[in-house]
Parts: sequence; C-alpha cells; structure tokens
Amino acid sequence: MIEGFIHARKFNYASKIARSDTTALWTNTRGLVLTAAREEGLKGAPNLLSTGSHLTPQGLPSPANSVPTNSAHSTPTNIVDRAFDHGNALPSISARPPPQGSPSGHAQPLPFPPEFIKDSEFTRDGRDGGVKLTEQMAAAASKVTIPVSSHFVNTAQSVSQGIEAADYCMEHSQQTLTLPKMAQYFPTTFARMVHSNLGADEEYQPDMEDEEGELFWPGQCTTGEGLGWVCLMGKAMIHELGKECGYIGLKGIIPKPRAEAQSGSMRGQPFPR
Repeated sequence: MIEGFIHARKFNYASKIARSDTTALWTNTRGLVLTAAREEGLKGAPNLLSTGSHLTPQGLPSPANSVPTNSAHSTPTNIVDRAFDHGNALPSISARPPPQGSPSGHAQPLPFPPEFIKDSEFTRDGRDGGVKLTEQMAAAASKVTIPVSSHFVNTAQSVSQGIEAADYCMEHSQQTLTLPKMAQYFPTTFARMVHSNLGADEEYQPDMEDEEGELFWPGQCTTGEGLGWVCLMGKAMIHELGKECGYIGLKGIIPKPRAEAQSGSMRGQPFPR
C-alpha cells in the first residue's frame, strides 16, 4: 500500500504539471481535425462542404423544406448529432456500432475521437442542420498529426507507468490489508482509525510515536494525498504487534559512533550510551 500511494502521488502531480500542455495540444489538434474535414469537404462541394447535406431552418420538422446555403461557415456551431450524443455522453470509439444500412441505422465508428466534432458544425448523418461528415472527410481528419516535445513524451510515459504501478500495488495490497482484517489482527489500530475525528487532510496532526492518538484510514490514493496516513497506520501496526516481541520504538535505536570511532581509535570498544 505504501508503494502504491507513492506511485499515485508521483503520477498525480506529474499530470497536474502537464495539464496545461495537454489542454493546448488537444485544442490545437481539434482545430486541425476540423480544418482538415472542412478542406476535404470543399473539394467535393464548395457550397455545402458535403454533397448531400442541407441546413434545416429553425422550426421546420422535415428536411424536405431545407434550403441549401452558399456559405460553409453559416451553419450553427453548437449543433451536435443526437444520434450519438444522448445526455451529453459521447460513446466510446471502441463501442463499434452496426455499419450503415443496418436496422439500427448507426454509422461506422469515427477513425478519430468523436469528442473532436462535438459542438462543431459536423454531425455523422447531417441531421439537425449539421454538415454530414462523409467518409472522405473523416479519413482526411484522421490523418492529422501534431509534433510534441521530448519532455512531454517523457512525462506521458512516466504518468502511464505510474498509473500501472499504482494499480498493481493497490490491487495486491487490498487482498491482504482491509478494514475487517485490521479489526481482526490489529484491533487497537483499528479502533484508533474508526473512532477518529480527524480528516483526510490532517496528516500533520498525529505523532509518529504516539500509541494512543487518533488515526485515519488512508482513503483513495488517486488524490495524490494520504501517504502520511499510510505511514502512520503502518507505524501503529508495528507498535501494536511489536509489543509481544519487546519492540520499544525509538528508545531502542542504536546511536551512531563518535567521530573518532570512524578512524579506528575506538575499534573493539562498546558504543557509548
């Protein structure tokens, strides 16, 4: 558990540092994807962006009364295809809906993240006045690439490895360290945690060597915090279990030898008390 919390803290803070860079890259990539789709649409139908798409006037229930437009930028920019945006929740690319022509009428999954066309003029089937995203336009958009710095690649790799390491550690720790097992084998430490009035952000309150003070169950490691609580809980468990074998904590620590002992002048002599 201690190792898992360490990894979680590292990747949590690393992701916060890279958040601004990630947001800027995402925004830039989305703009390039939409631009590539627009340019591909203009090749086939300069007036409509897509050869079968029309704009449905406000209030008209049927696309039969739709009127084509002469501007590629006159389409409302806040229209999202209802066929794949239910409750503002976009489906996963890996969901793989049935192909076109199937009884359900769903389109093929996009070759790029569907979040890139959310709140844009493009929709999958051109309904609700949106510009239909053709296969050619989607293919052109999927070829968009962006350069990233070596520092960003290293940060992304570190975060990915940190998440995997934390997942591995926590998966194994929860098999042996749980509240029921704490109550069974460490009742004193368990009582100090469950009857505590401390909060998750008060790791600085307890004394490491205190054997009676309040503690706190570590909670979620994904916040990047809680490592102090894990150490305090581990120390309390050592104190509780160590009483049976005579563990006395810092009182039994072996002092460092004096400076002259390092030169060999005190070799063979007992350590000073």
